[in-house]
Amino acid sequence: MPQLAQMKYCTGCGACANACPKDCISMTADAEGFHYPIVDAARCVRCGLCEKACPVIGGDFCRDNPAAYAVHNRDAEVVGSSSSGGVFAAIAEWVIGQGGVVYGAAFREDLSVSHLRVDAKECLGIFRGSKYLQSDVGSAFRCVAQDLKAGRKVLFSGTPCQAAALHRYLGRTYEELLTVDVICHSVPSPKAWRRYLDALQARERSKIVFANFRDKRDSWQGYYLCTQLENGREIVRTGEENQYMRAFLQGLSTRPSCYHCRFKGSNRGSDITLGDFWGVETAAPEAYHAAGTSLVLINSPKGQSALAGIAEKLELRPVNEAAALEGNPAYSAPSAPHPRRAEFFASLEQEEFDDLVNHLLAPTKWEKLKQRWSRSIVCRGFRKLRRLISL
Repeated sequence: MPQLAQMKYCTGCGACANACPKDCISMTADAEGFHYPIVDAARCVRCGLCEKACPVIGGDFCRDNPAAYAVHNRDAEVVGSSSSGGVFAAIAEWVIGQGGVVYGAAFREDLSVSHLRVDAKECLGIFRGSKYLQSDVGSAFRCVAQDLKAGRKVLFSGTPCQAAALHRYLGRTYEELLTVDVICHSVPSPKAWRRYLDALQARERSKIVFANFRDKRDSWQGYYLCTQLENGREIVRTGEENQYMRAFLQGLSTRPSCYHCRFKGSNRGSDITLGDFWGVETAAPEAYHAAGTSLVLINSPKGQSALAGIAEKLELRPVNEAAALEGNPAYSAPSAPHPRRAEFFASLEQEEFDDLVNHLLAPTKWEKLKQRWSRSIVCRGFRKLRRLISL
């Protein structure tokens, strides 16, 4: 049997399944809804290609310090429909304009998320916006390889582990391949997302037909989750109000490998890293855009060339890397597990989703005491005294 990554480190990228020449590896959901490789030992020929493709057991990716930029698209409509500054849309159009193809995460009709292939500009809209759940790569790596062998330019977008997995799967460098990853907090369970959707649909007595994890009608910085129902009703909640987003952001629904992620900082195989420019008001106030500002990190000469190719479509300002990353700890640090994560998954199928999250994330007696103390007159007096002493 092949020696693949241990479950707690496995990212579910699917590179091993794509690499298997006998198709004897299937990506199968476990009890938490995360996909892991299952090997059919009877059909395995011990070729070792799956092990070579695994980004977890492969070697590291060493990148120099990236060049950092604060960016937003000059097209206000594109910025408005994107998670932050609309940079990926410009890159994707540039690649399509050269006869290339784009692979990225997109919603399917049932609101699950998979990696799809697009070769026409008018179809690129399916990739816009963040999808806060794990995407199913399927056979995308095989399709990328076919496109590259046919001489086509390819843009692949995904999480850092997915971008690293594609490079391991290919096993060689392709000049026509451009990879983009995102500053990733973690990937939550598709099962948790389905349970959330089912509960909401049952409560509203209508099918959910659209979801947007980063609705911008009030602010691009509020993690607004918007869901639209078949009956015409629309529900918009902030990340603090929405129980799915609370579970995601506080580590209740996170994949185990995200707690040990080795694709942080400069150890990523991508040419370009994109993220929300959290803290742009302080790090680069002149680059702030009311509808969203992107942080762009250029990791390779190929990435720099791509940025130059789309520069005319962007408002682009170089920024200090350290200052830019100060508001983005997820760039270099893995997420932390919530202490009640096991309870969340143990009760996910039995309890109503919102009730479960509210219960598990309710402050403990000790936390309530700390909150009361922090708001007390005595505590405020101590803080004021400390500030005076430090002057």
